[in-house]
Formats: sequence, C-alpha cells, structure tokens
Amino acid sequence: MLAFPPLGQRRTRVLLIAFPLAAIALSLPFYKVFDAIPAAREAWAVVLAAAVLYGVSHILRALRLALLAAPALGLPVRTIVLLHFHTAPVSFIVPFKLGELYRWQQLAWLSDNPIGSLVLLLLERTLDAVVLLIVLAIVIAVGGRLPPHTELLSGLLTFATILGLFAIFIAPGCLEAMQAYILRYHSAPRARRVLRIIDSTRIMTGSANERLRGNVIPLLFLSVAIWALESGMLLLLAERLNRETGGFLTSLLTMTLSPQAAEGPAVAITSLYALVCLMTLLLVWPAATILYVMRIRYPRRGNPARQKSLAVHRTRRLHLRTVGRTL
Repeated sequence: MLAFPPLGQRRTRVLLIAFPLAAIALSLPFYKVFDAIPAAREAWAVVLAAAVLYGVSHILRALRLALLAAPALGLPVRTIVLLHFHTAPVSFIVPFKLGELYRWQQLAWLSDNPIGSLVLLLLERTLDAVVLLIVLAIVIAVGGRLPPHTELLSGLLTFATILGLFAIFIAPGCLEAMQAYILRYHSAPRARRVLRIIDSTRIMTGSANERLRGNVIPLLFLSVAIWALESGMLLLLAERLNRETGGFLTSLLTMTLSPQAAEGPAVAITSLYALVCLMTLLLVWPAATILYVMRIRYPRRGNPARQKSLAVHRTRRLHLRTVGRTL
C-alpha cells in the first residue's frame, strides 16, 4: 500500500492524478450532488461566500499539517501544503474520513516513515475532536442537555480524543517499559525485530508529544479558527435553505457513515454542502496536483525525506544501549 512506483515512472503520475478523480466520481451519487445544482444557482452569492469560508479553512488546515509534519518528518513546508490540497478531494470517499488513508499513504511514501505519519494524522484528528468536544460542552452548559441527534457524534468525538491523548501522552512511557521487558527476557531474532518496531513507534509518539507541547497555542488557535470558518459556512447554507442545523448535522453524519440510510429534508442541505466543498476543492486541486508532482519529482534541493535520519538511528541505538546497561 505504501510503496508507489518511482516518481520517474509514468504510471506513478497517472495514479496521482487518477485516484483522486476516481474518488470524487464515486462519491457523487452518495451525496446526491447533482440534486443541489438548482439551489446553488438560485443562491449563488451565498454559495460563493460559503466557498470562500471553506477555502480559507483548508488553507489553515494545510498550515496546521505543515506545522506538525515539517519538522517531525523532515519534509519541506511547501511540499506538505501541496500534498494537503492534492489529497483533500479524496476525503469525500465514504464512509467518513476514509480518505485520510490516502493522505497517510502519501506522507508515509514521501517520508519513508509510516508510523510517524500515522501518529501525526492522529494528532491532527485529536485537535479537531478536542475543539468540537469543547463546543459541545459549552452547548450543554448553556442549554442544560445534549443537542438532539448528536449522541453518536459525541461518542465518536470522545473516542477520538481519548485515543489521541493516550497515543501522545501515555503510549511513550508504556512502549519504553515494553522495550525494557523485551530486552530483559527475550533475545530471539523475532524479539529484536519487534523491538525495532516498538522503538520507532516510541520515538514518533514522543516527537508528537514534543510538537504538541511546543506549539499547543498556535495549534489550538488554528483548530478553533478552522471550525469557526466551517461552522459559518454551514450556518450560511442552512439559513439559505431554511433548515435547522441540528437536522443537517445528523443527516451529514448519516450520509458519511451509511449513505443509503439518509433521508429527510436535511438531505438537501447536505447535498448543497457537498457541492460547495467539491467546487471549492476542484478549483485548487489541478494546480496543486501539478505543482505537487513537479516538486516531488524535481526537488530544488535534496529531499530530506528520502534520506534516513541519522539522528533518529543514533538516538535509537543510544536508547537501546542505555536501557540494556540499566538492566
């Protein structure tokens, strides 16, 4: 899954262009995008304003990913920003957020670090979940109860937050203890292979912890701004179609998890929402993809992602020797 052919081969460039387009084409029937075209024509000013808000939110998402991944994976900032816009349309693959697998694949392919890429994307989703949970807590504090039809959403956000916080703050210590146990009681070749995997995971979760601790304020600010912009977009569309946002959120979640089960009047605003998102992303995607392919094929300077990090390997050997001596 992670090993694409070399960039010089034509089939690699075809894959990079064809896969996002195929994902968009397959998602169109599920979201009933074509049914929303008449409403978009009637409310073109609202649609334009919503598209601007959504576009700015994706710019902030790209900056947040660059802030996390550039120092941790050794990738240039411009490459990560272009990667974000190249992979963004694939997020429309159903069920919900399955397109993140493609972003993970691209990060892992460029950096040759699948574990670190997975940890960083998990950190990104944790930041989103924390912001949304805070918003839900405020709504509960003001209204005195959970908003209707948001029980499943609340459960998913809580699970994502707990999983992310565990991986970032608790997992490094657990993995270090597991390393010490394996070094003390196991010496088979299989144990050494497992030890290398555990150590790589420990290093990357520790790196994610450092990235979060050192940049928690800018990361939270970007996350709040992202969801404020997207919420403004949703409110604009809901007001145009005279729909309640609660019903829309339920319909959107239902369509992304199980499109066949979606029904009710909120499907109209869900389709309009998907249409606006696709229109916005497709305006940027061709140029971003061309620049992305050119940049990773003809880098202006040596791509540090293609080179093994000596610092990481030295740290790993030093850590294993230190743990071995202490035992």
